[in-house]
Amino acid sequence: MYFYEPRIDIEEMVSNIYGHFRNSQPRQQKHEEYCTLLDTDIKPMLLHVCTRWLILVRVLESVFKQYNPLKSYFISSGNISVISQL
Repeated sequence: MYFYEPRIDIEEMVSNIYGHFRNSQPRQQKHEEYCTLLDTDIKPMLLHVCTRWLILVRVLESVFKQYNPLKSYFISSGNISVISQL
């Protein structure tokens, strides 16, 4: 039996997204602009904690709901490392 093995580390991806916006008000404001432009609800970036595996689902839901604004933001900012994970 074969199991699907993701090409990316999902926990690392959500941690990188959270870390990118964590202490940067200008980045958060720019992200909010993209959410408004793309008619997407603005959601806070959630932190995934390894000991609380159930929160990973909530974090991923938040990222998926904001997928288009996040991708547009990272493309415009030239942050290739995060773009490759989205």
